[in-house]
Amino acid sequence: MNNRLRSLLISIAVICTMSISASEVDQFTNRYEPLSDASTIINQQANIFFKKALTIANKKNSCKEKKLYKSLRNFFRNHIKGQLTPFVLESSSVPKRIVALENSIYQTLDFNLSPVIRSSLYFNTDTSGVIVRMGDTQIGSDKFEHFFGRGWAYFERMYKKGKSITSILKYGNYLERYHLGAATTGVYSYGDLVANFNGMRFWNHILQKHDDILGADQNLGPYVECQNSKWVQVKQLNFLDYIDAAWDEANNCSNFKNERAVALINIQILKQASDKTDALLCPIQEDRMISLQNSKYVDFSEDLLNFSSKPVFD
Repeated sequence: MNNRLRSLLISIAVICTMSISASEVDQFTNRYEPLSDASTIINQQANIFFKKALTIANKKNSCKEKKLYKSLRNFFRNHIKGQLTPFVLESSSVPKRIVALENSIYQTLDFNLSPVIRSSLYFNTDTSGVIVRMGDTQIGSDKFEHFFGRGWAYFERMYKKGKSITSILKYGNYLERYHLGAATTGVYSYGDLVANFNGMRFWNHILQKHDDILGADQNLGPYVECQNSKWVQVKQLNFLDYIDAAWDEANNCSNFKNERAVALINIQILKQASDKTDALLCPIQEDRMISLQNSKYVDFSEDLLNFSSKPVFD
């Protein structure tokens, strides 16, 4: 591939990535500033949207699954086509931390290391999202997009197309390596992969036609049942049933494009640390990560959990 074609493909990837997803959320900078729990507010709004989606799905009183999922995805998708993520980003009722890219741990990445982040800085189109606290876990707003969006893609492959979980995890790996990750943003996020995985679980729980991938004892659904030819919500959605420490990229360590990127990011993290160096080294809450490795993700831990930052490409 010649340099001209490579540059063109990178430019296209940058434009596409910037249009459909946030850049990268920084979960290190100002880590220990007070941040109120937003879970109650976000859960309440999610259930309001859930009821609105069922009202739309029930217009013809037919209990068609296709209509149900389409209606739900009008509200639970991403910051462009959904409604929950914009609510998290924009509502003054949601406590949040905002770290501008120019002040973040990614500020020194050049175009070769992160075309998306450098382009965002150059064109002043900061789409880095926000940090919210859900229970005792801090997560980036982009994780909701992964939970609903990539989670849906995983769900379709697993339960509609009959793909193996191995192939689905490889699909997620591919996206993080290339056009939604290391090749464009410079960041391979295991936090994204965990959100994707739990999103697949969520969509399966809507009707709970299959046991949870983590075992039948982890079944959280159904959230919806057909009663008298209408979809009825029979259980409230609570994101705390899905969110854990591995959604936090200060715990579930991201990998970066190459050795130089790893070094530049670590320098910025240490600058943020000052006298709290040990408390900002990833994973910040290693005990919680080990617990998830041993009790929740177990056989999937190798694909979903990461305890130190490494280069993705040589």
